[in-house]
Amino acid sequence: MKVTEQTPSRMVLMGSPLMQMAAGGLVIAVALVFAVTLLRRGAPVGVLVCLPFVGIGIYQLVTARRVTVTADRSLGTVSIAWRSLLGAGENSVGIATIDRIAYREFTSEYRDRYGRHARRDSTSSLVLTDGTAVLLDREQDSSSRYSFSLPISRDLSADKELAMFLGVALIDNGIVVVAAQAQATQGAQAAQAEQVVQPTQAAPQAPAAQPAQAAARPAPVLYPAPVTLPRQAMVTPTEHPPWLR
Repeated sequence: MKVTEQTPSRMVLMGSPLMQMAAGGLVIAVALVFAVTLLRRGAPVGVLVCLPFVGIGIYQLVTARRVTVTADRSLGTVSIAWRSLLGAGENSVGIATIDRIAYREFTSEYRDRYGRHARRDSTSSLVLTDGTAVLLDREQDSSSRYSFSLPISRDLSADKELAMFLGVALIDNGIVVVAAQAQATQGAQAAQAEQVVQPTQAAPQAPAAQPAQAAARPAPVLYPAPVTLPRQAMVTPTEHPPWLR
């Protein structure tokens, strides 16, 4: 699965069955080509060997499911819808009833003509407060012939995003990957960010003074500032002017 839509109040995850359907179709095509080759060589008994491979390919096509998980905070529900060649269905649980998300992964090794490879089978489930589990998605992946290491699980990354959105814990094979308390705080912050802030009203301004009132007031009288003479100007001269001598 991967996150295809996310808002502060809504998250949508989708799991595509294209890889599984492509693998099933490839198995059927190889088995049919092998059966036709045996028939041309006059070995009709070899066709029976191809029938199990055709059955495996058909099983892969029939069981391939498109899963859509929708978590809606405004409705308080998590809905899981799936569709396959056999039919469709939908299940819904309340967010308040979800205790945690459980991710389980099983790995194995096998050999082919290209060497040793690794295979991963994983499941993601919602564990409710009453102990029941609701399946989210299954994932099967294998390493390529150029590398023995497995790619990063898409379901595990999607489970982390969903756990953070719902504010619940994520348990990966018994190990707590996402704590519930920290994610609950993040969910509360996201809910606060969604609230609409009302604009504040400006304080009313005082009305301007009326012209009549302004005219009734007397104009202030301005007096000149006192002048301070320098100290030397107030000293009596000790000598007479030249014309009095």
